[in-house]
Amino acid sequence: MIIVEPCAGLGNRFLGMASAYHWAKQTGDELTVLWKTERVMGAEYEAVFSLPEEVRFIHAKDFGYKDKPFSYLRYQMLEKRLRRKADFFSDVGQTNDLFVEKGNPYFEEAMRNNDLKFIRAFSQFHDFEGIERPLEFIKPVKYVSDKADSVIGNIDSASNIGVHIRRTDNQVCINNSPLEVFIDAMEKEIEKDDKVTFYIASDDLDTILELKKRFGERIYYMAEKNFERDSDKGIADAFAELICLSHSKKIIGSFYSTYSRIAAMLSGIELEVVKKEN
Repeated sequence: MIIVEPCAGLGNRFLGMASAYHWAKQTGDELTVLWKTERVMGAEYEAVFSLPEEVRFIHAKDFGYKDKPFSYLRYQMLEKRLRRKADFFSDVGQTNDLFVEKGNPYFEEAMRNNDLKFIRAFSQFHDFEGIERPLEFIKPVKYVSDKADSVIGNIDSASNIGVHIRRTDNQVCINNSPLEVFIDAMEKEIEKDDKVTFYIASDDLDTILELKKRFGERIYYMAEKNFERDSDKGIADAFAELICLSHSKKIIGSFYSTYSRIAAMLSGIELEVVKKEN
């Protein structure tokens, strides 16, 4: 059996679940997902997506000892119990480092030589090469698909480019991918194709409105969106936004953003990460 605890935000969790899912398919293991709600991920998975029925879920909550001490302690006890029972355990940083340093062979050996594997991951630990749509098994719930459809219904994906601009608390993205590099990339696309349009996704409404003011009718965006990460609707809207971004011929994305990468992976399109010159 593989037990995966996908960690951090939605994009990171998709990578962790996809890695475990494809290992389970490869090795014939049963797969269990430990889904934890917390401040950066306040949604229950059922409000956002579904997985194939053979995948089992364990629910947990951890909003910190000061805010919700009993749920915090229950989660800590659950995690410790799973660690003790596991024949192989890898924590988040270790999972990432081992995959970067040793790749698929290391994890394939771990999968085949251990009965119970417990892996916490905020990143990829399976090589998706040769898998055309590695995230296809993650299905949006009706609210998510309907929300995405209502936005992209009038957008021609053949002439549209998705633009993801990460702001708010991600200082690495802000420092390395300031707004001017996106504007420059978009203006170059207009020079190549006068009919090009842009779907803008950002966690900062002022950024979206500034681009709308500059580029006018070329700009599409989700006008009604919940920005909260600690609510079902906020995370569901984030998944809908991923689908809207993927309805494009390419993605212009932010440096150091898993979300940009996930949007491109959903439909197998090109990702161009824009970054200022040092």
